[in-house]
Amino acid sequence: MVLKKLEWLANEKLAGIGILVYVALIFIDAFPQVHGRFGLLIDGAVWALSCYFMAEVIVRMQLKGARTYFSQKSNVFDFAIVVIGFLAVALPYFFVINIGFLRVTRLLKVMRLLKFVPHAETVYTNIALALKATTAIFVMLFMMMLIFALFGNAFFAHLLPENFGDPIQSLYTIFSVFFIENWNEIPDEAIADGMQYAWLIRLFFMFVLFVGGFLGLSIATAVFVDEMAIDNNRKLEGQVAELNQRLSDQDEKMAKMLALLEQQNRAPDDSVSHVSD
Repeated sequence: MVLKKLEWLANEKLAGIGILVYVALIFIDAFPQVHGRFGLLIDGAVWALSCYFMAEVIVRMQLKGARTYFSQKSNVFDFAIVVIGFLAVALPYFFVINIGFLRVTRLLKVMRLLKFVPHAETVYTNIALALKATTAIFVMLFMMMLIFALFGNAFFAHLLPENFGDPIQSLYTIFSVFFIENWNEIPDEAIADGMQYAWLIRLFFMFVLFVGGFLGLSIATAVFVDEMAIDNNRKLEGQVAELNQRLSDQDEKMAKMLALLEQQNRAPDDSVSHVSD
């Protein structure tokens, strides 16, 4: 009886409005002027909303049953976000603990907006499949970056110490080139300064850009997009297979009907031949 009266807490639209209000409060509270004047009021509203979100997931869990509720990954994610967000607000409020990062974790609740993405389960499943399929390519890209970084460190550490002075700096430089971030500035500066072997630096950067920035990232993007679309392809393949099965069943039925008609047509002929005999 009590649970029936609390069903309104689990309303999706109400939860969505609550999340949007929560996001707005966190956003405006980030301004020092607003926080200085209305900080206590905003903290009170955030505390009230956190209590509502906690009550919402508990009521939703009671309505569906704990096993059914946690059988969906989105609900597990939602529950974890709400609990972490509630603790981040409640612990400093009760002066049990007052660590800065707990206030920052309130932002995790903003991620609840992801549950309102259309076909969210399908989208997240496809992203997970795409990431799994491209793991080998990402590893390959990292290995390529590491190899180029070591080459750059070995050949250009004395010429460009700010870019290739050590393996970490070299790796960051190669990473920037892979993602086509100001890739031409370093070789152009080397040429402008009349640096020795500047042409070799330019050739090295062009090769890294072509292999990593163009070929490597293009392959990774193609595989990722293909895996994202594979769910639709599977649906279409399933529909085609179902249609073929239906057509096959219809062909069998038609063959049986034709055979039956032929038997019925032969029956009168046989009776006439018996009478004539």
